[in-house]
Amino acid sequence: MVFHAPQTDRLRQGEAGHGPPLQDVGLRKQNPRPPDQVEHSRGPFPLPQRPQDRAVPFFLRYRDDPQRGFRDVMIPSCHAGLSLCQQKVACGRNSTVPGIYFETEDGHWDCAPWSDTEDAAIVLFDYDRLLGNVELVMGGFSSRATLLLGDHLEQIVDHLLPAPFETNSRAVGVFIIRFRVERETGDGSGPHRAPPCERPPEIIPLAQQTLARRLRS
Repeated sequence: MVFHAPQTDRLRQGEAGHGPPLQDVGLRKQNPRPPDQVEHSRGPFPLPQRPQDRAVPFFLRYRDDPQRGFRDVMIPSCHAGLSLCQQKVACGRNSTVPGIYFETEDGHWDCAPWSDTEDAAIVLFDYDRLLGNVELVMGGFSSRATLLLGDHLEQIVDHLLPAPFETNSRAVGVFIIRFRVERETGDGSGPHRAPPCERPPEIIPLAQQTLARRLRS
């Protein structure tokens, strides 16, 4: 698992939580191609027909609303872009809402949206029992979500075990974290301070069969 620091051409900088998203989490063991060879409608791989055809069970939908002042650099990725798939989907108003999309236990997809009062983060780990190595990736969709992830990390860690997917040699977990925050009012929140949450974060583990279908393919 690899995390690459994102680039941004944000029209407004420095506001709490509206910085660049986590943009390039690469499951290199499952997808060894370089990041510029991706499932993208204008790239070497076509946009999937259905969301369940995706090789990665989560998807980062970029922000592209310059009228509101938020526009992410569209870094090509097998798990990020502007469309979840060619087929129309119910989640996120046909995947037009920015945020982190993920496959649910019943095979459908849901959205942990980004907005003025909502945000999302992701936590992944892969434990190799034979080597005793743990690969860990975590980050927020925005800088606000990354700050919130750090603020609530101790609480979140308590929900990561047991791993959703386990074999004799391996344990893997992928978790979507949803935050609901108070609307920003200029009360001291800034680029290095997250706004208060209205409620504890929602921790959503991706289901065992969701991970198994991809890890064993």
